[in-house]
Amino acid sequence: METLRIGYTDIIFKDDGPGRGKLMISDDDWGYNFSYFWGSTGKDTLKEFIASTNVGYFTGKLSPNLKGPLDVKKTFRNIRASLKESFEASSLYWYHHQEFQKDMREALNDVQSEVCDDRGLIDSLDSIENNVNFFLIDDSYDRKIIESIFNNISCECWYMFEYAEPREHKFLEKLHKKLVKHIKNEQKRAVKV
Repeated sequence: METLRIGYTDIIFKDDGPGRGKLMISDDDWGYNFSYFWGSTGKDTLKEFIASTNVGYFTGKLSPNLKGPLDVKKTFRNIRASLKESFEASSLYWYHHQEFQKDMREALNDVQSEVCDDRGLIDSLDSIENNVNFFLIDDSYDRKIIESIFNNISCECWYMFEYAEPREHKFLEKLHKKLVKHIKNEQKRAVKV
């Protein structure tokens, strides 16, 4: 087992024989702890293998399935695009029912300014139908179409969610760069000796 310290981070390499090993990372500053076991690293030692990996692979193995915070601005961009697409597919354009559209934009802006996470957004979209005045649409046929569009968006909203990159990924990306540089410098020194 070999320990390396970069900044506030301990990195432990545990070679478990030829072509396999475990990497453990513990950071004192952020309180992060990551580990991953590779059952096959080819003919390389664990250090050589890590030095040859790209940042996406490294980050994906050490912190899989993490999502960052909800990116509210991008999510609402997707919601607005979906509304526009649904309206146009129903032959309802920006110049139809302008009073309603003004009211709808204000309601969406209000929800966007209040939302901070995906659960809050789901709850807000469920209640947005109460905040939008559908009766500003005189034509009852158009009103039913638009109400169903809003209902579909509140029921199927999760595919429009966009998330920011997690802090853990950013941390591991920076660490990977420093770690690879350190290992390569170590290898150069070993060749010189």
